[in-house]
Amino acid sequence: MPGVAFEIPAVLRRYSAGRASVRVGAATAAEALETLLDELPALRPRVLDASGRVFPYLLLFRNGAALDRDTLGQVALADGDVLELIGAAEGGSGAAEGGSGADVRMRGFRTRVPVEEALAVALDGLTPRPAEDVHVTAAAGRVLARDVSSTVDVPAFRRSAMDG
Repeated sequence: MPGVAFEIPAVLRRYSAGRASVRVGAATAAEALETLLDELPALRPRVLDASGRVFPYLLLFRNGAALDRDTLGQVALADGDVLELIGAAEGGSGAAEGGSGADVRMRGFRTRVPVEEALAVALDGLTPRPAEDVHVTAAAGRVLARDVSSTVDVPAFRRSAMDG
């Protein structure tokens, strides 16, 4: 099906029935976003604020280039374009969370998420590197790809200070 692929980040996939990508037909980025949210209504309150604007902590990209959320209606799309919705890292002074009377340990954290969800976001898009053989002297700081077993006993004799 021709159209635009809309990539959904792992943190929002529980609201997209687990779908990582949705193909939509649209002429502009704003139309593509609206089509996506019509198809997956559970995403709407997580993507748009009460006034219908994209939340400031979400970033939109077309073919790897960042888009300005205020001009999405002016961004023309072509068949094969890829739109990505990315959650930006967030922090802050705590004013939005209650100002100076708020618990300072929670400044910048509006909600807490389960560890599994945070881990899914952190690992989204990462792929393991292929295994490679290296000399033991070059192995410092690396992780074993598989178990290593010695072909000889070390030490070569029984050595025990006491039985048991």
